[in-house]
Amino acid sequence: MLRYQAIREKLTRVLDLTSLIPDEFELIVPVFERCFQERMAQWTMTGKPRTARRFSVYTNCPLPTPEDRLLFVLSYLKHAPTQAYHGATFELIQSSVSTWLNI
Repeated sequence: MLRYQAIREKLTRVLDLTSLIPDEFELIVPVFERCFQERMAQWTMTGKPRTARRFSVYTNCPLPTPEDRLLFVLSYLKHAPTQAYHGATFELIQSSVSTWLNI
């Protein structure tokens, strides 16, 4: 499965996937994660209002780090592949891809 830590030293790989060099990518991770956490505080991954439990990253989360979540979103936006392709790349089922893209 693709993880940011595995490609962070490969300048062209990060650039090819996101249009950003690693320094630029890492600069926006905190802003992205803050926005992600603010959204998750109010909404579930399926887009419903959060009423009970607060959001937390589970041990078996397919995108466990802020860098992985940002890589997932930016690579999707850059390449706009089908959700089936994106799911195969990140080893997610199509409905999970849709859920992650609706954050």
